[in-house]
Amino acid sequence: MMAMGLLISGLLVTTLVQEPRGLAQAMGFSMILGTGFVGLLFTYSMLADLIPQDAARCGRGRSAFLFALLNLMQKFGVAAAIAVSYLALDLVGFDPKNGTAAAREVHLIFALQPTVSWIVMVGLLLWMHRELARAS
Repeated sequence: MMAMGLLISGLLVTTLVQEPRGLAQAMGFSMILGTGFVGLLFTYSMLADLIPQDAARCGRGRSAFLFALLNLMQKFGVAAAIAVSYLALDLVGFDPKNGTAAAREVHLIFALQPTVSWIVMVGLLLWMHRELARAS
């Protein structure tokens, strides 16, 4: 997951240096960036692996509840991403009437914001790993 995040972040930053030219290059960028959404599918397979363990631990099946909870958390994540994007646009003073300058602002935000988010996530995971190792 971290490697996928680094790959996508690297590609997003690369688009700042060279914007896609032509349909083939734009399709290539889009296909690679689309792999970032594969993680949304992996959560269902991970949950399917967790459900039997949860049923054995709790003594009853809670698969419907767990799938509903997973969907709810994904919806919260999507809503948070939209909120952060609009806040970032407001912070830079986005005005769609500015034409090319506005397009560049949007490009910067949508390339750098996920990269910064992935860096923060990796830092938190490393910190949690260290804290858990220290606790045990």
